[in-house]
Amino acid sequence: MKKLSIYMMLKIFTITIFIGLPLIITPLSISLNNLKDSYSRYVILVKSNLALKDARFHIVQIQQFLTDVGVTADRKVFAEAEMSLIRAQVSFDQFIALVPEKAAEGRRLIKDVRSLHEVGVVMANAYLEQGREAGNAIMQRPETGLDALSLRLSREVESLVYSSSEELSDFNFVMDKTVLNSITIVSLGLGCIILMVLAAILIIYFRVLPPILQLRQSMRAIASGKADLTAKLPIQSEDEIGDICRHFNEFVGELRGLVAEVVGTSKRIFVTSEQLGHSTEMTLKAVSELGLDTKSLVGNAQRAVAASHRIDIMANALQRQMDGFELGSAAMSEAPVETVVWSKGLATKIDDIDDQHKRLISIYNQLHEALRTGQGPEVMGHILESLVEYTATHFEFEEALFSNSDYPDTEQHKAQHATLLAQLDTLKERHTGGSPEVMADILVFLRNWLLNHIMRSDMDYVDHVKDSRVPVSG
Repeated sequence: MKKLSIYMMLKIFTITIFIGLPLIITPLSISLNNLKDSYSRYVILVKSNLALKDARFHIVQIQQFLTDVGVTADRKVFAEAEMSLIRAQVSFDQFIALVPEKAAEGRRLIKDVRSLHEVGVVMANAYLEQGREAGNAIMQRPETGLDALSLRLSREVESLVYSSSEELSDFNFVMDKTVLNSITIVSLGLGCIILMVLAAILIIYFRVLPPILQLRQSMRAIASGKADLTAKLPIQSEDEIGDICRHFNEFVGELRGLVAEVVGTSKRIFVTSEQLGHSTEMTLKAVSELGLDTKSLVGNAQRAVAASHRIDIMANALQRQMDGFELGSAAMSEAPVETVVWSKGLATKIDDIDDQHKRLISIYNQLHEALRTGQGPEVMGHILESLVEYTATHFEFEEALFSNSDYPDTEQHKAQHATLLAQLDTLKERHTGGSPEVMADILVFLRNWLLNHIMRSDMDYVDHVKDSRVPVSG
C-alpha cells in the first residue's frame, strides 16, 4: 500500500488549519465579546452604585446644615445646603444616565430631595425668626416634616444602593466565570495551534530533512570528486522524497557508467599511444640503420614520437582526473587556446608600452607552451609570480602616464586595472589551492586581456598621451 505523500500530508494539514482555526476562533471571539459586554455592564454598575452613595451623602448634608441653624443661627448654612442640593441632583442625574431603566425612580428621588430642601429652608427660617419651638414643630411634623421626609428619602436611596450592591456582587461571580471560560478557550485554542505546528515540524524533521541532508552530502561528494558511485541513497518511502532518492540513484548509475566509459577510453588511448610511439621509434631506428636519405621521413617520424608522448601525458592526466572524479573542469571543457603573435594591430607606437605588452605576450606564450607540453604544474608557480609582478609594474607605468598627461578617463582605466589584478589574484589563489583547471583559466584570461584590453582600452589613451607631449619613448 502506497504511503501518504508529503504533498498530501501538507494538503491535509492546510485543510485542517483552515477548518480548525474558525472552530477555535469563533468560540474565542464569542467569549471575548461576552467578556467585553460583561466588563461594560460591570463598569456601569460600579458607577451607578457610587452615584447613589454620593447622593445619599449630600441628602444627609442638606438635613445637617439646615438643622444646625437652630443652634448656630448662622445664615451661611443656606448656601451650603443649596450646594448640597445641586450635588445630590447631579448624582441622581448620573444614576439615571447609567441606568435608564430606573429613570422614573431617579426623577422621583430628585423631586423628593427638592421637597426636603424646601421644608428644611422653611424650618431654618422659623428657627431664626420665630424661635426654637416653631422650628422644632416644622421639623417634627408628621408626614411632611423634615424628619419624616428625610427618613423616607433615606430609605428609598438605601434600597437602591442595596439593590445595586447585590447586583454588583452577583455580577462579580458572573465576571469571574466569564473570565475563566475565556482563559480556558484561549488556552485550548493555543494548545491546538501549538500541536498543529509541532506536528508540521515533526513531519519536516523526520520525513523531509534526513533524506535531504543525505542527498546534499552525496552531491557534495560528487562535486569534490570523491564520491562513491557504487553507493545509493536508501529509498525508505513511496512519497516525493522517495522519488527524489530513486531518480538520484538513477543519475548516479548513469554517471558511473559514463565515468567507467571515459576511464576505459583513456586507458585505450594510453595503450594505443604507447604502441604508436614504440612502432614509430622502431621505424625510425630501422630507417637510420639502412642509411637511407629520408630526411622528410625522419622528421615526420620524430614529430609522431613527440605527438605520441603528448598523448601519453594527456591520457595520464585524464586518468588522474577520473581517479579523483573531477568531471567537467574548465581545462577539459574549454576550446583549445592559441598562442598570441605580436602584430601591428597591438602596437600603440609608444615604445615603452609596446615593450611591456610584448613581455606580457611572452609570458602568455610561455604558459601556453607549458600547458601544451604537459609541464604546466612544474612551472606554474614561477610563471604566476612573474605575471603578477610584471602586470603590476606595467599598470603603475600606465597610471603614471595618465597622471602626468591629465588623462580624463584615468579613474575608469584604473578601475579596469584593479579588476584585472583582482582576477589574477583569484587565479593565483586557485593555483595555490591545487585547482587543476587554473592553467586553462589563466590562458583564457590572458588572451582576452591581450586581444581586447590592449586593442581597445589601451588605444583610447594613446592619442591623448602623445598630444600631451609627456616624455615617453615613442
